[in-house]
Amino acid sequence: MSVRSLLVRERFLYGPWVLARRLMNRSGAAFHGRVLGWKQSSIPLGSNIMGTKYIHVEPGFFATGRVWVEAIASYGGDTFAPSIRIGRNFNATERVHISAIESIEIGNDCLFGSNIYVADHAHGNYRQSSQFYPEESPARRRLSPTGAVRIGDKCWVGDNVVILGGVTVGSSAVIAANSVVLNDVPPMTIVAGAPAKVVKTYDLESRQWTRILH
Repeated sequence: MSVRSLLVRERFLYGPWVLARRLMNRSGAAFHGRVLGWKQSSIPLGSNIMGTKYIHVEPGFFATGRVWVEAIASYGGDTFAPSIRIGRNFNATERVHISAIESIEIGNDCLFGSNIYVADHAHGNYRQSSQFYPEESPARRRLSPTGAVRIGDKCWVGDNVVILGGVTVGSSAVIAANSVVLNDVPPMTIVAGAPAKVVKTYDLESRQWTRILH
């Protein structure tokens, strides 16, 4: 279907005002990308982008709805050296939250769904002798690093996924919707669940996905 046909169809289905609003939103998102210095990108107005000097995005970042990308350099009196690097041709739906105080890297040609959270830290420390206690407000607890996050090329991350610190996701992996990723994900695998576990692997010889029986 041609672009003209799509526009005619949208005008017929949704009316001229809805179509005009969509075109304005697309133009605004493209302008927002240029203001941020993200080449060939579309970032919807209303998105929350913080710590831009610590964020490097390759050309082709595209989101259909608002996103929240934050590189946190200071919080509660502490200072950090954050780094967020996103490869080319990153596509997301909406409500993707990427938050770093150390390092988060996302490879090329990745696809993210909606309501996704990726972070390399937590509010408070609950594992060591300096742990925080319930009596203290969570918002006042110092940010505690949990480890760098690495996501390889051509990964598909489904809706409502949480990827926590200290995790490496191998290239061409698929993370099923509603998964919580606590451990490394091997390349060319499908993981699902909370915590996420490998449910399928890709066999290069047979060129097929093979189910893993637990």
